[in-house]
Amino acid sequence: MDYSAYIPSWAQHSTTFYVVIIDLEGKYAYVNSYFENRFSFLSPLFIGRHSLESIHPEDHEKCQKAVADCLADPCQPIKVQLRKPSQKPQDFFMTEWEFSVLQNEVQQPIGIFCVGYDATLVNKANQQAQLFGQKVDTILDEISEWFFQLDPQWRFVKINRAAETILLRPKQELLGKLFWDFFPEDPAYQYPAHFRKATQEGVTVVFEEYRHDLQQWFSTVAYPSVEGLSVFFRDITQEHNNRQALENSEYKLQAILDSTSDSNILISQDYTMLSFNKAAASGAIEIFGKPLQQNASVWDFVLDEDKESFLYDTKLAFQGESLIFDKQIKGIWFEFRYFPVYDNTQQIFAISLNATPIQERKQAEEKIVEKEHMLRAIYHSTTEASTFLDTQLIIRYSNQIAKDITKQLFGREAQIGEPILDYILPEFRADFLKFCQEALQGKRNIVEQTDGQEWWQFIINPVYDEKQEIIGIAHNVQNITARKLQEIQLQESEQVLQKTIEAIPHVFLILDENTYIQYTNYEFEKTFGYTLSEVYGKNIAFLIPERFREKHNAHYQSYLQNGGKSTRMGRFLAAKTKSGQEIVIEASLNTFTVNEKKFIIVILQDVTTIKKNQDTILKQNEALRNIAWQHSHEVRKPLANILGLCDLLENYAEGKQEDQKLYVRLMLQAANDLDKLIRQIVQKSNDSEYYQEDWETTT
Repeated sequence: MDYSAYIPSWAQHSTTFYVVIIDLEGKYAYVNSYFENRFSFLSPLFIGRHSLESIHPEDHEKCQKAVADCLADPCQPIKVQLRKPSQKPQDFFMTEWEFSVLQNEVQQPIGIFCVGYDATLVNKANQQAQLFGQKVDTILDEISEWFFQLDPQWRFVKINRAAETILLRPKQELLGKLFWDFFPEDPAYQYPAHFRKATQEGVTVVFEEYRHDLQQWFSTVAYPSVEGLSVFFRDITQEHNNRQALENSEYKLQAILDSTSDSNILISQDYTMLSFNKAAASGAIEIFGKPLQQNASVWDFVLDEDKESFLYDTKLAFQGESLIFDKQIKGIWFEFRYFPVYDNTQQIFAISLNATPIQERKQAEEKIVEKEHMLRAIYHSTTEASTFLDTQLIIRYSNQIAKDITKQLFGREAQIGEPILDYILPEFRADFLKFCQEALQGKRNIVEQTDGQEWWQFIINPVYDEKQEIIGIAHNVQNITARKLQEIQLQESEQVLQKTIEAIPHVFLILDENTYIQYTNYEFEKTFGYTLSEVYGKNIAFLIPERFREKHNAHYQSYLQNGGKSTRMGRFLAAKTKSGQEIVIEASLNTFTVNEKKFIIVILQDVTTIKKNQDTILKQNEALRNIAWQHSHEVRKPLANILGLCDLLENYAEGKQEDQKLYVRLMLQAANDLDKLIRQIVQKSNDSEYYQEDWETTT
């Protein structure tokens, strides 16, 4: 059988697509030149060889399943990704294919029609998309449409020049500001509900809105992404007014028929044109250079390169199928529709060919595709693993990060169509299933768990459709090990610091640079009687007796002027407790800085007893100095007299008896004077208010 008859000429000579026909035994019945040349290193002749020979062994089952799905539903093409061997060991080509059943004239399957392409081209396209992303801002700033972008917190992050004119504010005034501050929610307008729907459901919203304050109609398109919300809008006031007028016109139907740009042709089974409208007639002259004629052959208006596909499509329509597809004719894009037309006996006697020019729509779609590539690149660059599950917890989409994590944990990437529970660690499955059930009831869960080595954050959100019905679950996973370890280390550090501070045996305070109390320890409460809640935010001056506050403030200012280094503010300072008692303290200061804010550490020691003892010692020393003075001056006089008389008695022993008696009397008098003086000194010491007993008690 000549299978090439079923292959369009363009496909046979394509240098972009691989075109292959596999017979029902799985053998190659046809390969185009592009496929044959690309994989000639596998075999010089493919016809008759089994197709699995040129497919990676691990993809055999996938390929066979795609063929089985095709045969089970002949009208539905099946997409499949297959690896092809490479000339390099351990390497392969990644190819994308679409399989469909090839049928003969009597609609019997005769093989599998396969069209594929090298997926490496897509990878290159993705790289180019990243370069494209760098030009996006420039492009957005130059387009005539108004554009702005909001971050997830609804702050302006991008505004193009055109939007400044309609927002009535310069870009610099809006950037970083909250959208709702300038455009508050108003039930009279649709945009708040549409914007929130786009961000909450992750869907693109398109709507028209009338602004009464501007007396203008706007067409708005809002695209959600991980970066926030991108909004494109334009003035359609004139377009809306025209449309409204047209809809209200009594000649509406006639106007639609006269102004339609669709081309309609009714084609009989012998391919003659039974009728056509004005658009079709003018389009034929524009494209083919000749007018349409009733009952003329339609083949005169089909390009040679399109005749084979036209025949194939019209045959399907004559068999009762409706076809819709886009096609480019001489550089202009059209949407073609083929519909069977029935007579009164419900027999097909003709087909209706409808061609709608969609050049602008195609260009818009190309822009959207470019933006979609950009958004996908952003989405796949996130550090979160994102997976979408249906209501049966089957994987319907996952990004590359999610695939990498499942491969890391389970040795293989999660695939679309597999149950998500196959990729949840056994110890977490019960909790995960519970969270999923809650999500299907509308509850959002954020959970942090560890497998013993790594910490993971799981975010499980319900996903809604346009009718606000839950259609699945968004499952986001992020490795938070580094952050979690930092939190644990910070908690441990804070606990150590807290324990250290509480272990300080003195009063400990932290003040801000304006001397307002920020922290106190337990010793502070014991000494002053205040709890932290009673003094937090108060100026420390209330602890200083009022008569000393000015001097205390001068000490503090001097401390700051000297650089705020570690220092003592004075040997002894007065302070006042909650009960009103004045105590003596010793204060030490030091400063530290956090986030460019200065704080002061104050350590206070209650030295009231020490000060009292010191004062006692000083007064006793003064008393002793007075006693010493008396000893050195008053005691020396009688002692000198005694010493002089003793000398006279010794040196003049032969003197007169009367003189000796006189010397003895004088000596006795001097001794009495000395004894009296000593008694006075002792009495003075005893009369002091500071007794030895007091000293022993205070020491």
